[in-house]
Amino acid sequence: MKIDLKTLKRQHAQPMHQQLSNLIRGAIWEKVYSPGERIEPERTFTQEGKLSRPTVSRAFRDLAAEGLIVRRMGSGTFVADIQNAAPPRLHKIRVCYYNTHTPYFESVFRGIQAECRLHHIETQTINVGFTEENEAWAVRELLNCDSDGLIAMSF
Repeated sequence: MKIDLKTLKRQHAQPMHQQLSNLIRGAIWEKVYSPGERIEPERTFTQEGKLSRPTVSRAFRDLAAEGLIVRRMGSGTFVADIQNAAPPRLHKIRVCYYNTHTPYFESVFRGIQAECRLHHIETQTINVGFTEENEAWAVRELLNCDSDGLIAMSF
């Protein structure tokens, strides 16, 4: 298996089929799966990911409808030739920092926001804080968010 199915979380805001299709989509765009390459059979995803057959089938149907994969009866599922296609567009990103109310962060975030506005990308901050409780909240927030990307700033 070329992707880590352990990243799929049952207690997540997104349904399992969407999480799976997002994981495979990302692997295709990142060239983990090459154009024309055969993807593991659906039964491998059901067994190794402990997923239901309808969940896996729906994820594959969604990817086929997007033109990212081609399903050939009796032969398998293959990555479509998407070399000239535009990658998916970002809609929302989160920016994490230990204290989002410092002059340093506010200055950097203004620059990030300005660039994101040019590309119609929504930005949102996450104040990680100093305590384990704040960090645990931030991790839960990130796991359940519907963001397309993350910028994590260290100090």
